[in-house]
Amino acid sequence: MFGYKETMKLTLAEFAAVTVLGIVLAAVSHSSGVAVAAIAFVPLIVAGVVFLVNKNEDIAERVIFILLIIGEFLSCSGAQATAQATAQATAQATAQATAMLPFVYMGGGVLVSMVAKKQLNIEYWIESSVAIIVSIIINIGNPGLESEIIMFFIYEVFNLTLFLLTGSSEKYRKNLEEKTNEAIEANESKSNFLANMSHEIRTPMNAICGMADLMLQTDISEETEEYVMTIKNSSENLLNIINDILDFSKVESGKMEIIPAEYQFTSVMYDVMNVIQVRLKSKVELVMDIDPAVPTGLVGDEMRFRQLLINILNNAVKFTEKGTITLSVRWAPKETNTGELQVAVSDTGIGIKPEDMDKLFSEFSQADTKRNRNIEGTGLGLAICKRLLDLMNGTITFDSVYGKGSTFRFTLPQGISNPAPSNFDKSANLHERLQVKKGVPFTAPEAKILIVDDNQVNIRVTEGMMKPYGMSVVSATSGQQAIDLIKDGERYDIIFMDHMMPQMDGVEATQIIRGMDIEYAKKVPIVALTANAIKGVEELFYENGMNDFLSKPVDLKKLEKVLRKWVPRHKQVKSAAIEDQTIEHTVTTQVPFVKLLDKLKGINVVSGLANCIGNEDVYIDVLRIFVNTENTAAIKQAYDAEDWKTYTVEVHGAKSAARNIGATELSELAFSLEVAGKSDDITAIKDRTAAFLDNYRSVLDTIRTAFEETNLSLDAD
Repeated sequence: MFGYKETMKLTLAEFAAVTVLGIVLAAVSHSSGVAVAAIAFVPLIVAGVVFLVNKNEDIAERVIFILLIIGEFLSCSGAQATAQATAQATAQATAQATAMLPFVYMGGGVLVSMVAKKQLNIEYWIESSVAIIVSIIINIGNPGLESEIIMFFIYEVFNLTLFLLTGSSEKYRKNLEEKTNEAIEANESKSNFLANMSHEIRTPMNAICGMADLMLQTDISEETEEYVMTIKNSSENLLNIINDILDFSKVESGKMEIIPAEYQFTSVMYDVMNVIQVRLKSKVELVMDIDPAVPTGLVGDEMRFRQLLINILNNAVKFTEKGTITLSVRWAPKETNTGELQVAVSDTGIGIKPEDMDKLFSEFSQADTKRNRNIEGTGLGLAICKRLLDLMNGTITFDSVYGKGSTFRFTLPQGISNPAPSNFDKSANLHERLQVKKGVPFTAPEAKILIVDDNQVNIRVTEGMMKPYGMSVVSATSGQQAIDLIKDGERYDIIFMDHMMPQMDGVEATQIIRGMDIEYAKKVPIVALTANAIKGVEELFYENGMNDFLSKPVDLKKLEKVLRKWVPRHKQVKSAAIEDQTIEHTVTTQVPFVKLLDKLKGINVVSGLANCIGNEDVYIDVLRIFVNTENTAAIKQAYDAEDWKTYTVEVHGAKSAARNIGATELSELAFSLEVAGKSDDITAIKDRTAAFLDNYRSVLDTIRTAFEETNLSLDAD
């Protein structure tokens, strides 16, 4: 039983072979029959065109097989014409030529039966039989007519047999299609059930984790604290299992999105190191062997890269009782601005039996289940890694010696946003890691900058980054406010315009500014500030009058490049001339600040401080603003009103603010909801909003408690 394309190709091949054979026979007998035999090429060419052009398979099949009948009849007619033009053996040649028809039509019948369609088989049977009967009528009176009639009856028996076989094949095919469809539907139902079940469980589990956190912050006895910690740890383990099931169901249903964006390589490494060190057993050491040549800034799906590392390292942690777990990362440059991360995770654990190796990347299965029956997990971690790497054009392999350990290796293509070497240092303490270059190549005390952003956290972070340049910085919290300032005669050297804002976004505000009947408004440099990692967004900015763009969180080197490009040259002053003004702040070891860092559990302080150029005062101020301008109520209000446009803008703001303080998980949850809002995926919004708001409130509670316990005020200065 063949498919449509394969059968049609075979049909055309048989068609061509018979046509060529008819021409050869005619040429050998007498040249006068060649022209008639060659006419068979006309239906052959038409059949080829029908096959290439016609998209309706049923029509194409019928047309091609009718043309096949006509063409092969013409081939035999060519042989008859040859015989009639020859004085010798005319009757015998005619009989031989017409006797060929049942044989060639048998070949066509076999081809028709390959598509396993009874109706098509009947049609071909009738049409070819008519052609043979016409041939017999033409040859009445010629010798050998009896043999032609006998061949006709043999042909009918042959066709009857094919018809019966085709009927059985068609029934088998329909049953197979039904079973296949049932299997697909069952698989989809399973994936939907897993996703729905996981979401339903996740909501109360988030509440349990949140309440456990709140209880740990109250004055409870050591015994009670131990009980609560057990609840918290068990809840988090269950959440990890739920997340695995969710991820697997997304990948399996084709809903997993890979969204490339710029990210800091060292930030991911520190995150992963901190997560895994907490989970290590007492006799196990984590070794970080990171190539210092890995670029500082990469372009890829940061969240999925982190997930790959944690899944594979978690697997090593589960099966390693003592010894070492080594994370090795190497960088292989490829074409311009691209390269490949080559990652290996080696452990001194129990290893894998040879007979279990085929199970390793299979879902819902664990190797050596008898020995590992006490090991937690769904058996999905490595299966998810394999599927994610397939989506990101990566590969994964492993080797293992039973009883001695395993090594998992994966490769992951990434882009480059900042080619400077990352020089990851796992031994560096917190404050050593936060050292940033405080000096700037120039200052511009006479320059005036306008920052337009509806989020106060983003404004404060951007202001902190501008401060070393000595510029006058003004802020506006909406596009309309920026427009009004320009109408009132205010003039700025650069306008930094946030993309997504309520009521009027940055693109619309830029269009209005450019449309003003003011020469300044048409020429002032406008730089987009965006947290969107969407293809084509750069073109959107340029097409609507913006001059440049910066992605959030803002990279200091890119900011420097933009300022150098757009701040008027005559206002730029080399730093060497006023060196004493460039040192705004140095990393300190203030006791309240160090205590504050210890209390900010679940927040990536390294990333947050890096976003604030390592300035502790700016970071503390940003944390204050994050708490005082939180928008959980606005998000809930938009959700309840099903105002998805406002909802998307609000979660976008929460994403940027959370990323600026280092609340990575919250930022990623907000990002997934922003994507859902933009794609009108209301089901995803309804499934994830409760968990997102729980996480948001938990982060807010963590910051409030940390400030309270370190005697720092949350009131804005």
